Amino acid sequence: MAYLRKSYELLWETLQRVARETALPEVNFEILPAALGDEAPLWGAVALAEDLFNN
Repeated sequence: MAYLRKSYELLWETLQRVARETALPEVNFEILPAALGDEAPLWGAVALAEDLFNN
């Protein structure tokens, strides 16, 4: 999915418009890029490992 993050500038306006029209047209919402970017899966794995070791 890293390729989507890198090219989101090209798709962003269309993504926002289509999501508003089709997902929940009656709800006002905002779609934001992931704060962790490409490292999100790594940090998720770290959190899961910590949880498994601590329980």
